[in-house]
Amino acid sequence: MWTLYFRAGPDSKPPWNTLGQARSFSNHFNSETCFQKIQEWAKLCEESHAHPDCKRDASAGLPQRVIEISVDSEGLGSVTLALRETNGEVGRYIALSHCWGTIPIVTTDLANIEHMKQEIDLESLPQTFKDAIHCAHKLGINYIWIDSLCIIQDSTSDWEIQSSKMASIYANAYFVLVAASADSDAKGFLHERPKRYQGIPLEALEGSGVHEVMVNHTMPHPSGLWKVRAKSVMLDSQVDRRAWVMQETVLARRVVYIHTRRARVRHFDQSDHQSRQFTSYRGIKQSDLAGDYPTFRAMTIGFSFFRQSYEIDVHTRPFAQLHSAECTYAEWRLVIVPLYTAKRITYVKDRLPALSGLASRVKDYLQDEYIAGLWSGDMPMSLIWYVRSNSKRPAPSNYMSPSFSWVSLNKPVVYPALHRQNEFGGPMYSSPTVKVLEANTSVKGSNPFGVVNDGYLRLEGLTRPLSLILDGVESKIEVGSCHHDLAWYPDTPLVAVNLAPTNGDEESVISVNRSSKPADPSQQRSQVTVTCVLVIERPHVEETELCQSYDEYALLVLGRLKSRPEVYQRLGLVFISLEPAVAEKWVAGAEMRDLLIV
Repeated sequence: MWTLYFRAGPDSKPPWNTLGQARSFSNHFNSETCFQKIQEWAKLCEESHAHPDCKRDASAGLPQRVIEISVDSEGLGSVTLALRETNGEVGRYIALSHCWGTIPIVTTDLANIEHMKQEIDLESLPQTFKDAIHCAHKLGINYIWIDSLCIIQDSTSDWEIQSSKMASIYANAYFVLVAASADSDAKGFLHERPKRYQGIPLEALEGSGVHEVMVNHTMPHPSGLWKVRAKSVMLDSQVDRRAWVMQETVLARRVVYIHTRRARVRHFDQSDHQSRQFTSYRGIKQSDLAGDYPTFRAMTIGFSFFRQSYEIDVHTRPFAQLHSAECTYAEWRLVIVPLYTAKRITYVKDRLPALSGLASRVKDYLQDEYIAGLWSGDMPMSLIWYVRSNSKRPAPSNYMSPSFSWVSLNKPVVYPALHRQNEFGGPMYSSPTVKVLEANTSVKGSNPFGVVNDGYLRLEGLTRPLSLILDGVESKIEVGSCHHDLAWYPDTPLVAVNLAPTNGDEESVISVNRSSKPADPSQQRSQVTVTCVLVIERPHVEETELCQSYDEYALLVLGRLKSRPEVYQRLGLVFISLEPAVAEKWVAGAEMRDLLIV
């Protein structure tokens, strides 16, 4: 659907009092007007914004390598390029955020690095790199950081070292330049604005020859800046669908987006478009995450407090202000993880490295242990993620992380938003029975937030055996006729497996494991007993005219692992609501157990 706006031209007096005035901006992104506007935005941010990151010295520590842009001494305007080892020097630089695409591009490797230090041929670079270098030159910035040129691409050790420094690389850049309109490096981004956004001049009085009115197609704006489904300049571009871009833009002190429709700068205090000014970036506070359930759409469990985190409409920037540990944990669960996992990543092994910069920043604040995408201090809350869709997509064939972490799946995941408050201001949920005894992961290489080798979780909690029915590609949990409502979220297609006798079993038993293969429609119907751990409970949801009183529970569903029957693998998450009298008996019948999950 098209929305058209009629305004007086930028240089015309409105012929009618009710007609607004069109703003004047360049119709080409490679124009002096556009570069001047970017300089004005950056200067305004640097000189007048209150956020400490906006005011921080523009000349920060340079990354280990940058591309140096030198202008010819004869003043002819041509530039020369070279890869520069900085050795701890300081300076002002731009970091480029881009979409590589499928066409091979020039990269730095062990064979050519010495040559790259001597000279980089500008004409050999893809158009996006040329445009970025042109931007830096026009803005008077002598250094630019481009990942494919500043990281040795065929050196595992250098890649690990540089990926562990992403937090400082993007945070210290004068700004991050996002080539939002280019779905590959061959495309470039300094193009003419589409005609429909430039505006069509019209005569207010037919035949007058005076074009006082302008009509143009509206430029879409986000209804919620960090709402996963919002259509904004950030979310409606190929480059922002990349998982790596999440940290590249969140960590930056300011970000310049150049899209097909407009240029935009985003910083910690506010966001400016060529078409309007946007919202404040004050950071997420507890008040954003609390409130009664009508604030957000309820999940499938009636009027449950288990709201879907991806529905939260937060007009603010993640981690702009770190107000408290509680808010930081909640922001990680409710904003970062859902947004990040909804993005694409070319190599699934990069799922942790592509988030390592953000993890590094959060660790600096929390001083907490990072466990494959989860935070130790946020357990057991961090365990109750679930797959919102694509549950029939198989588990990765290669090991990604322990099954208790969302990193073990290459799928969009969300957390329930558990931040309703009681009349005393405290949380209306609790986890009185679960105790995390031990959680640990080991990482490969030198990036402490990078790829993991293995890991485990030992917890003690109340458990109930429940029936899991497998029938073709479908699975469902049965509690019996006692439950008020139930929502089951399997992590992957599930498969029945035979376990060898162990720990006193007289004969082989059947368990359920995740499947690394597509769901099999021919899988015979079977009923298997699985172990469920009560992680979160919400007692006595008040009775209303629309629903009766009930207690709610979130339970991890576990299956004994075929290769190691003494340990468990996470299979999914189930939410159950029970009438209070039934719930009391149901919990009383639970068994306290010590479980090892891998």
